[in-house]
Amino acid sequence: MDTTLDLPSSSTDIEIPRHVESNPFNYTEKQKAIRRKAIKDMGRDYPNLPHLWIEWLYDVIQNKPVSEVEEIMEKNLWDKPPEKSHDMGGVVKAMTIE
Repeated sequence: MDTTLDLPSSSTDIEIPRHVESNPFNYTEKQKAIRRKAIKDMGRDYPNLPHLWIEWLYDVIQNKPVSEVEEIMEKNLWDKPPEKSHDMGGVVKAMTIE
């Protein structure tokens, strides 16, 4: 029975997997650069919006037909109250800090 392990001789022999950017809409390299620039500009113009929302907005505008986007905006299809009410906090009546 062979109990030896075949280990790399040094840490440089180990291949470390690197992050691969997801590309679900199959953007080209040029389109990805334009997307990054547009998202950066929107983040500067709308600093209170979460970054992920800005990315979603860009992808929706780029990948839906213009007529569908205009219908969403005209009919306010995405402007509706949440289905569940969310507790928005409360009142602190007493607090002790030790």
